[in-house]
Amino acid sequence: MTINARKNKSNGSTTPTCKFCSTQGHTMAKCEDMIKLYEKVKSKPIEERGFKGNFAVQYIDNKKSPTTKSGATKKKLCGYCRGDDHTRKSCPQMVEDKETIAKANKVWRHVWSDFAKANGLTPASLIKLVDRRYNYPIGSYENKEFLCTVGAELPENLNVFALGEDNKQQSIFIPMLGYNAEYGNNKLNARVLTKAISESMASSLFAYSYNWSNIDSCTVVAKSSYEFPDEWYDTPPTEDMDYALKKWTKEQMSDFLAKCNKLINNHGGDYGIS
Repeated sequence: MTINARKNKSNGSTTPTCKFCSTQGHTMAKCEDMIKLYEKVKSKPIEERGFKGNFAVQYIDNKKSPTTKSGATKKKLCGYCRGDDHTRKSCPQMVEDKETIAKANKVWRHVWSDFAKANGLTPASLIKLVDRRYNYPIGSYENKEFLCTVGAELPENLNVFALGEDNKQQSIFIPMLGYNAEYGNNKLNARVLTKAISESMASSLFAYSYNWSNIDSCTVVAKSSYEFPDEWYDTPPTEDMDYALKKWTKEQMSDFLAKCNKLINNHGGDYGIS
């Protein structure tokens, strides 16, 4: 569901099998047997190459110089912006988009840390959670109160990708010691907790997603003295960024960048970021 699907490196795929040499572990594009045969027969006349030799020569030559049906050489398009004057590695649009995401991440983390410190969502803070549950013996809903301590293990994915849409957002969970969950465990969705305190802040920091919860309110009892490390604000989520730039569609990235720019415009000035 989350961008952290990048951690599942196999994605259900199987080991490739080369169609040229029938060996597992590589494809024709990286077949050493084909390359060796190509070097051996490329200068020979067609009739002396043999079937596999001819195939190797045609395959590798076409790969080196792709042509259209009319015989004209194809232009290689950038895999990111589809421009024809550069490659993905040197794409100026990708460089610009990375800078926007990194800047938005810095703003996001500043906004989150200020909100978390003010409302008891940092490690060792004491908060009161009220949730609404159905009491079957009496046949009606009732409120239950829990005094909870925020766990010391902060989520590693506290970053701007919480704003991603279309099931591409981070799902961030915060451990709550002392909370007796009716269903699941005592790790609560950060957006749910934020919304219980401030709907406007939940909209600023998180994409909308349906997360069923019976949390009615979240109030701070005692704030901890926890401070986020200075380097944390400036460190971009490189792995998530690279994954999104490679895997997301152009439309998904465009929507996400629009949210990043909105976040920067709305909150960046508070932290000297523009």
